[in-house]
Amino acid sequence: MSIRVTTLIENHPGKEDLHYEHGLSMLIEAYGLRIVFDTGQTGMFVENLRNLYGELPTIDLVIVSHGHYDHSGGLVKLYEAGADIKKIIIGEGFFTEKYKVTDSGSYHYNGNPFTKEWIEGTGIPVQIISESLCLTQGIWIVKGFPKTNDFETINSNYVRKENGNYRTDDFSDEIVLVIETKKGIAVFTGCAHPGIINIMKEVEMQTGKKVDSMVGGTHLLGEDNYRINQSAKELRKQNLSMIAVSHCTGETGIEVLKKEYKEKFLYNNTGTILTIE
Repeated sequence: MSIRVTTLIENHPGKEDLHYEHGLSMLIEAYGLRIVFDTGQTGMFVENLRNLYGELPTIDLVIVSHGHYDHSGGLVKLYEAGADIKKIIIGEGFFTEKYKVTDSGSYHYNGNPFTKEWIEGTGIPVQIISESLCLTQGIWIVKGFPKTNDFETINSNYVRKENGNYRTDDFSDEIVLVIETKKGIAVFTGCAHPGIINIMKEVEMQTGKKVDSMVGGTHLLGEDNYRINQSAKELRKQNLSMIAVSHCTGETGIEVLKKEYKEKFLYNNTGTILTIE
């Protein structure tokens, strides 16, 4: 069973006629399902989707990896465009107010640009998961990523507001998509805030299968050299058939991972189309 992945929008330009922005959205087609994984920041990915497909296709499932604006922000535009969305899946904690601490020490809201009431008002079935879920044979949504190393730490500049208090965001709402392939499993990430190594280890533990390919964000942007180099070292041990990074990997992370994975490395920018066997 092959997987077709189209990156609908990402930080970097690809095809000249496609929009790009700080954010991520991918269209993933596998096992007879058409899945939109994340929706970018502004909804410009909808125009890209039309540009690539001629019209808006039926979408079996929208998965939003976590409650940050650059991953959830385009959902409103997708709905307003009249897309036929069969279901939405998000993680428990998705609607918690999220902020980022600025250089001046103030709190800048970077959560969802819509409320729980809005999404319920669309009439689209919404499933909020508190634990991992097997969607169908060969497809999982995995949630809950315990810490397995000393170098993947949550950035304390990312906080959530609860009962009027600001606390470091543990990103317990973050979910990843996992699809079985001929060689193992492919993992699709939004930002990987809990740590890409923590995620891979937990995915393998829960599915009992080896991660063979990884597509999406790794959140090495802004991290120190120790974390970047240790992450690259551990990723290399995975001996992936392909690593296609996007969005929040950062220039240093890109260069280090490219050096480690050579021809198996790909920068997955706007308009990239991948086939995973």
